[in-house]
Amino acid sequence: MLLFFFFPPSNEKHEPLVLSLMVSTAYRSPSGGPTDMASRRHVRYTPLSREDGDDDSGMVREEDLRFAYNPKALDRVPWKSIALALFLLALGSVLLFLSFFILTGHMGGDQSQAYGLMVLGILAFLPGFYETRIAYYSWRGAPGYRFASIPNK
Repeated sequence: MLLFFFFPPSNEKHEPLVLSLMVSTAYRSPSGGPTDMASRRHVRYTPLSREDGDDDSGMVREEDLRFAYNPKALDRVPWKSIALALFLLALGSVLLFLSFFILTGHMGGDQSQAYGLMVLGILAFLPGFYETRIAYYSWRGAPGYRFASIPNK
C-alpha cells in the first residue's frame, strides 16, 4: 500500500489529504504464482461469436436506416425546404432593394436603417440563394447535384 499526501493550495489551514493506493506488482495466476504474457503463449486466439461482438461504443451493432442506401431517397423532392429557400430568397431580395433605395435617397430613412436592412437582407438572401441553386441544378439533372443535398427537416 502506498500513501500520498496532497496539500491543497489555499490560504486556509494546511491539512494534508491522505490518498492511499493499492499497487500490485505482479499478476498472480490462479495457482498462486506470478505470471506474465510470455508464459501464456500456448493460448490460441478465438474470435467472439456474432452475438457477443459489439462495436467501440459498447452497443450491439445494428444497421442504421438513416444511412442505408436507397435510390428513391436520393430522388425525393423536399418541397417544404424548397419553399422555405424561395421565401428566404424573396425576403432577402426585398430587404436588399429597400436598403439600396434608402442609401441612394429614393426612399426616406436613416443611413443606420439602411445598413440594418442590408445586414438582414444578406442573412436572408444567402441561404435562400444557396438552397434554390441546389434545387434548380438538381431539377435540371446537373452532375453532382441531388435533392438529397438539401436538408429536409
